[in-house]
Amino acid sequence: MAKKQKQRGSLRGEEHVAAAAAHEDAPAENAEEEAAAQEAGVAGSEVVEGRSADAASGGVEEGKEEEAAAAAEEEEEREVTFDELGLDEQLKRALRKKGLTKTTPIQREAIPLILEGKDVVAKAKTGSGKTFAYLLPLLQELLKLCKEGRIRKSAPNALILVPTRELCQQVYNEASSLLELCTSKLKIVQVTASMSDKDIKLALSGPPNILVTTPACVAACISKGIVQGSSIKESLSMMILDEVQFVCLFQYLCIVLERFYPNKE
Repeated sequence: MAKKQKQRGSLRGEEHVAAAAAHEDAPAENAEEEAAAQEAGVAGSEVVEGRSADAASGGVEEGKEEEAAAAAEEEEEREVTFDELGLDEQLKRALRKKGLTKTTPIQREAIPLILEGKDVVAKAKTGSGKTFAYLLPLLQELLKLCKEGRIRKSAPNALILVPTRELCQQVYNEASSLLELCTSKLKIVQVTASMSDKDIKLALSGPPNILVTTPACVAACISKGIVQGSSIKESLSMMILDEVQFVCLFQYLCIVLERFYPNKE
C-alpha cells in the first residue's frame, strides 16, 4: 500500500510538474502570438500607407492631366480677332463689313503660319472657316506685292486647285466677296473643263491675279498651249490645294506639278 501511495504521489507530482510547465509555456506562446499580431498589424499599416501613397500619387497625376486639359480647352476657347493677326487694313475692313470679327480655331492657327511663308497642311470640318483660313493670307500676300510693285503679269500669281466644279464656284464666290470690299483691285477668275477653249482664253487674258480651277482643267490648258507652265512657275507666289485628299487622286495633278517643278520628284 505504501508503495502504491508513493507511486501515486510521484505520479501526482509529475502531473503538477507538467501542469506547471504548461503554465510556464503559455505566456511564451501568448507572447509569440502577440508579436505575430503586432507584426501583422505593422505590415497591414505599411500596406495601407503604401496604398495611400499610391492613391495620393495617382491623384496628383490625375490633377495634372485635368489642369493640362483645362488649359488646352481654355486656349482653344480663347477668342482671337482678325485685328490681332496683322492682316492688311483692307481685309480687316472687308471682314468687318461682312460682320466677321473673331477667328475660328483653324483660322487662328493657320493664318499666322501662312503669313510667315511656311508650307501648311491643315485639316478641319466643313463649315469651320478653312476657306478663309487660306484666302486671307493669300490675298494679304498679293496686296503686299501690289503695294511694292512686284506683281508679275505673265501668268496668274496664285493658283487654287479644287477637285470639283462646284467647289471651284464656291471658292470663287468667297474670294470675290472679299475682293469687292477692298480698294486695291485684284482680278480673280474660275476656269473649268466645261468651258470652251475660247472662253478659257478670254478668262485668262490679262492675266488674272488668282486662278481657281481643277487639276483636269489646268492640265488640259497646259497640253493645249493655252497656259504656259514656265510662265506660271515664274509668276506664281502661292499654290493652294483645297480638299487635297481628293485633288491628289487626279493623275492630272502630276502633269501640273511636273510642268511647274520639273526638277523635283
